[in-house]
Amino acid sequence: MAGEEAIVIHVIEKKIIRKFQDQCATDPKQAISLESLGHRHRRIIQHLIRRKILVAAGQDRYYLDEEAAERHFARKRRLAFIMLILVLIIFLSVTFLVK
Repeated sequence: MAGEEAIVIHVIEKKIIRKFQDQCATDPKQAISLESLGHRHRRIIQHLIRRKILVAAGQDRYYLDEEAAERHFARKRRLAFIMLILVLIIFLSVTFLVK
């Protein structure tokens, strides 16, 4: 269940980031309001703000820090790769220990 939730959050984060990129909101001068995104995923937006992926530019306007976004997703990819390796090691250990 937690894995499915993580995937959904990842997809929503990507959609939010894509909206900022589509509107060229990647610097303070091009910042957009959160209302333009809707408040449907407010918790995920707040997470992106805390991670400094979305940066405040005043009056409820934010822009995307593309470098921070890339670091965020690179960390997620690295974590997923580590988890995959751990699962593989456990699988191989159990396979060879059972024989």
